[in-house]
Amino acid sequence: MDAIGPLGSGMENLDLMSFEDAPKFEPTVVEKAAKMKQKYDLIHEHFQVPTTETIIQDYRCSMLYEGDFSGKIFITQNYILFLSADQLKQETIPFYKVIAMGRIRTTLVVPAIFVETEDSKIIFTGFMHREETYNLLEHLWQYQPTYVQLTDKDIMRSLKKDFPSEPIKEERVEPASDKLGGRWAIAEEKPTEKDYVKVESAKSTLELALEIQELNTIALEKLQAQAESIDRTQTALNKTKNTLDEGSRILDGVESVAGQMKNVATPNLYKYREKGAHKAVDRSVTIEEKENHVDVPVLIKESNDFLAPGYVRFSEKFFCVLDHVQKPLKKQKWPYNQVSKIIIRARHQHLDLRFHNSNDRFRCCTAFIQGLTNELFLRATTKILLIHEPHTRKFQYGSMAIRERTLRGTRKGEAEVVQGGFEVPKARYSELFTDAPEAVVEKIAERDADLDKIADALKVIQAGSSAINNETARQVDQLQDMNATASAALKTAHGNTFRTKRLG
Repeated sequence: MDAIGPLGSGMENLDLMSFEDAPKFEPTVVEKAAKMKQKYDLIHEHFQVPTTETIIQDYRCSMLYEGDFSGKIFITQNYILFLSADQLKQETIPFYKVIAMGRIRTTLVVPAIFVETEDSKIIFTGFMHREETYNLLEHLWQYQPTYVQLTDKDIMRSLKKDFPSEPIKEERVEPASDKLGGRWAIAEEKPTEKDYVKVESAKSTLELALEIQELNTIALEKLQAQAESIDRTQTALNKTKNTLDEGSRILDGVESVAGQMKNVATPNLYKYREKGAHKAVDRSVTIEEKENHVDVPVLIKESNDFLAPGYVRFSEKFFCVLDHVQKPLKKQKWPYNQVSKIIIRARHQHLDLRFHNSNDRFRCCTAFIQGLTNELFLRATTKILLIHEPHTRKFQYGSMAIRERTLRGTRKGEAEVVQGGFEVPKARYSELFTDAPEAVVEKIAERDADLDKIADALKVIQAGSSAINNETARQVDQLQDMNATASAALKTAHGNTFRTKRLG
């Protein structure tokens, strides 16, 4: 699909200003774009890399490999490129060939970065910004910049993957000659319900999920009743232990004068302990439900232009910025409708967010620039202006159909992304079938609603299972403490029995 911008055909679109409607660029922006173009021309003059490769950042450094060369490292979406100052030494390292990367020191004080492939180990040193360089290299090594251009056939293939039971018919109905209309237009017959695969209901799965949810609730209620029973048993056990300890104190006074003097000199700690009725403890098990969110890896551009690893978290009502350990940053949280502009910067893979009625600004560099932009357009209900600075790559946005693909850009496989908590929301399939008969759209919408209910039930089940596990572990710990108390009480009882017999 050659068209750039929000997808049509029933996708969720916003009435957006086009690139041509954007305000004139400031001289500093034009100058930056011109410099990036010069760097682009430079690397394509010296390196055999695809024309789609653009400079993200470049840093002065030295390369220790087959000699010591001073020059610059150029970082593109898929390559690490080094060009010596005299332009006689070039080195090309594709990210996909990198097997290891890390920070080292060539001496006690000189920081460096090593990049290892199966064939070589190259050291870059002499950086003024070693940490920032490493953060960018690691981000691009972990996550491949991903752009998606979807055609109608792409969308249909994606749907077939989710409805594999029977192929969706795509046969074109050839019109009769008398059905030509409009200026050279061909009127096609609209597909009927029989042209679509039968939409299977998800209600049986939903019923099973709700049944499991109910079983979890019953299990929690029984655990709560069991907890109260254990508490009563523990209270009785503590009273018994206290009575035996008090008996032992009395025997101390009976057995010897020294015991009598000790009892007089020390307070009776057992006289008022564990007296009265059992006091119930609230053992209600609370289920902590996790909020839906999507974390997108980014490099946060700080006020001094340093690139720090972090995440943008998309929650239901807000998005916020997290640091590298996923801790929310202060004053970095906004509702979606607060976004006024998204600026795709001339420095490639860089993005700038501006906000309504605020001087706030969020800047980042990310391999997921299309996915991040797409999410903001999908979640906002007000107009957002998207501005591409000169010489930047334009892309589709505002489409649920491209959501999953743009947020799956890892070089290490999808499984590792999922394990890392990088979850992707699902598309709403009923919104893709705009040309389908109303009965088909209604069935798919019904299935969408059931799938949403299943997803909600699964979250409750997961939260309930976690609560069951936590409460079971707590009760096991409590029973272990009671076992220790019972053993001590039994030992005291045997001792008191022996001492009583000896006095008799």
